[in-house]
Amino acid sequence: MSLAGLRPWPQHATREARQLVLSILRSQKEPVAAKDLYKLVVESEVQKSDMPAANPDQTVFPSSGNRPMPPHPQHTIRSMRYFRGQVLADLMRTKDVRRVYMQRELTHEEVQEHKRTLKQGARKQSEFLTAHGVWRYECRNRPTPQKPKEEHVFGEEVGVGADWSHLNRRRQRSRILSVVRDVRWLRKLEKARGEALQESPGEKVAEAAS
Repeated sequence: MSLAGLRPWPQHATREARQLVLSILRSQKEPVAAKDLYKLVVESEVQKSDMPAANPDQTVFPSSGNRPMPPHPQHTIRSMRYFRGQVLADLMRTKDVRRVYMQRELTHEEVQEHKRTLKQGARKQSEFLTAHGVWRYECRNRPTPQKPKEEHVFGEEVGVGADWSHLNRRRQRSRILSVVRDVRWLRKLEKARGEALQESPGEKVAEAAS
């Protein structure tokens, strides 16, 4: 009896398979081709299970029985067929993943290889071919990287942290002294504002009546 008969594989996209593909897609900086995404999935599962990597496109045929074995029978995603036909299709159906059309820049080797496949008359028309359209996959709700918050430097508005290297030494010294005076004035102003906020409404009324 074959292993497939003892332990049949699910014919639908399991929760684990969906989460695995989504986690890898979210870690990518740009949309990924289906073949490249499948290879990343296989590499991820091999690292977790410490099993030797197999050819992701290879299908192993059992010595007995008629049902072929997938290349990764013990993985969450066992084959490219299951990946594309079930998992990826289900993620697109639930709108977690979308397919986008992009223009990819061709390398010099790819341009030369493309020219060799063309007829003599079409080679001249392909002289300016530098890109071609490809389909890629990405998460619909890909998180956007957050911009680091800029820390406000006290006294920045009066020149703290400014670059005075374009001035000569005398002007630099004069500008620094001016900034120091302005910063002292700002600190006094901040202190006065803080003391004013701490005053109670009753004290303000008494001061107004006196």
